[in-house]
Amino acid sequence: MFNKNLIGIVTVVAFSVALSLPLGALAATFPSLGTADPFAILSDTFTSNVGITGITGNVGYTTLSGSGSNTIAGTTYTPAPPQTGLDQTTALTNINNQASISCTDITGQGPLEGVVIGVNPPGTFPPGCYKSTGAMNITANGIVTLSGVGTYIFKPAGAITTGANSVVRLTNGASACDVFWAPVGATTIGANAIATTTPTFVGNIFRGDASGLSITLGHFANLLGRALAYGSTVTTDTNTIATPSCGVPAPGNLHIVKNVVGGTAVPSDFNIHVKLSGSDVAGSPTVGTTTPGTLYLLTANTYSVSEDFVASYTSTYGTDCDANGNVALPAGGNKTCTITNIYTQPTVSYHSSGGGSIVSSVAASSSLPKIGINKVASSYLLPVGSSTVAYNYTVWNVGKQLALTNVTVTDDKCSGVKFISGDTNNNGKIDANENWIYSCTTKLSKTTTNTAVATGYGDDSNHLITTATSTVTVRVSVPGLPNTGIPPQEGSNTLMVAIFASILSISFLSCIYIVYRKRIS
Repeated sequence: MFNKNLIGIVTVVAFSVALSLPLGALAATFPSLGTADPFAILSDTFTSNVGITGITGNVGYTTLSGSGSNTIAGTTYTPAPPQTGLDQTTALTNINNQASISCTDITGQGPLEGVVIGVNPPGTFPPGCYKSTGAMNITANGIVTLSGVGTYIFKPAGAITTGANSVVRLTNGASACDVFWAPVGATTIGANAIATTTPTFVGNIFRGDASGLSITLGHFANLLGRALAYGSTVTTDTNTIATPSCGVPAPGNLHIVKNVVGGTAVPSDFNIHVKLSGSDVAGSPTVGTTTPGTLYLLTANTYSVSEDFVASYTSTYGTDCDANGNVALPAGGNKTCTITNIYTQPTVSYHSSGGGSIVSSVAASSSLPKIGINKVASSYLLPVGSSTVAYNYTVWNVGKQLALTNVTVTDDKCSGVKFISGDTNNNGKIDANENWIYSCTTKLSKTTTNTAVATGYGDDSNHLITTATSTVTVRVSVPGLPNTGIPPQEGSNTLMVAIFASILSISFLSCIYIVYRKRIS
């Protein structure tokens, strides 16, 4: 029989030996960056301090600040494409999931340059996932070595901070493409004493999990990797930043051109969707009316472009989009999808009269004369003050059974409507397939709704009259006022200014009274 005491001793010795062994690395898998891959910097605010920061790769931000400047070998996006933020979040979620399931805990081992993994020297990390319950840091002049081919993930439950002149370096086939730093707190890379092009830190840095946490590079600190802080802040200070070449297919640019013809709608009234397998891939962008804007940075695939229905408008697709709004986007390619929204007057009153009676054309015979009119403005939003707007009218023969004679067009807010063209056979009649064009120009100083009326007569012995109307609204901007929290209403500027002046006057008199009371007391 075995001696029970001997078994207990052996168990204790084995447990003690196990505790004394160095840590081994648990494996990590590569989290794809998607469309964020070609970006050296993604941020809401990009602050460039002091000198010149050289950047190789794309840069995306909403606000640029700081006294420094940048040289960028890549494309600048302002703001960063929404899809890059979604892909940044997807990659970070992948990293967090790995860290929660299978990750080597290095808590309590001190600065990274002193951590021992397996039989490696202190500060040398093989590929794997590493986490801690607090911050991770490298002290001044500390050196951390990433050694070997594979994926590296560093997931502290706090900030990442490196001291002055510290270095993270690659050996034995390790690549900056495969290194991911994902703190819960902010990241601060320490300054370097001298200017050099050699990387002092490597890998892809994600902003902290909490909103507002930033990525900051100290003076002369160089990054071979990416600062991914979509929705937060990246701060540079005379650095060299370069995205590593990772062999990932370059995303393509999908441009949207929006045209709105007729009616009172503006491009922002149309909510655009770009979908892949039935799901939106980039939300609803701000659209342009004349020139393409880079709205989507997407991986190569076939996408469906569509928009929400707006009453009285029909949409057509063109350029690189097919008639159904589908477009094939190649890797690194540029495609343009043109959407044209055409206003169709939803209700037009057609009436024919004769012998003292009025007959609605809806219930009348198709041989009754019927005229149609569509009116468009050269602009539907004018600046503050008096501005000129041109109205164009298209008049046509709706009934097509009778030619229309003695045709006139009037506008209740624009006098002098002029005939331009359309009488192709010069017979003075709107024949079945003719479109007559009229125009009128006027000045507007306030938002105006006006109605055009087209009148014509049937070219037969009954000579019945037919009319049609078309109404448009042109908006005139209201002058800016102090932000009271109440939206300005047209015609209320004088009252609002008076109220604001009264508030200032009361405040001023109150100050004088307080000073007076103090002085007499």
